[in-house]
Amino acid sequence: MIDFLRGFIARKSENAVVIDVSGVGFLLFISSNTSGAIGELGEEAQIFTRLIHREDSIELFGFATDDERRLYDAFVSINGIGPKMAINILSGMELPELANAILNKDLKNLAKIKGLGVKRAEKICFELEDSIKCIGFSAFTRENSIVGDATSALVALGFNQIEAGRYVKEAAHIVGETNLDALLKTALELTKR
Repeated sequence: MIDFLRGFIARKSENAVVIDVSGVGFLLFISSNTSGAIGELGEEAQIFTRLIHREDSIELFGFATDDERRLYDAFVSINGIGPKMAINILSGMELPELANAILNKDLKNLAKIKGLGVKRAEKICFELEDSIKCIGFSAFTRENSIVGDATSALVALGFNQIEAGRYVKEAAHIVGETNLDALLKTALELTKR
């Protein structure tokens, strides 16, 4: 029904944003990844959406990319994973790492996502493996193993998955994505700011 919204960010938190579209404020529930990607207060943003209508509520969910929305749709197709749980799962890791964890059946890392647990992680891996391959995430996730290796190294040093992903992404803009040592060194320097 509503494919995307383009407007100015009127309010924003880690899990919600209000987009002002010509004087109308739309409240969208978002992942922490989307929150970090869409910009700051007053900036213009385009957000892909999914409208969920239930017996007692109508809620709008927002995504920085169409890939994130497609993965969200895959999650909510699983019995027992509701819209808010799907957003929580998307907040647990950067999108490439999440898709890789599902494809590789990395239950240990998936189970670390708040509220997920091992049983649900197993169910997600079982039910979504083919879906992720079909919608192209297998190519997307293997795109740059250096970024994934650097992120994993920061996680091993005690950073959470989201923090590690952000530091590595920022470092990649500075030094590129071809040298693991340079990428990791820059990411570690960024953690000290």
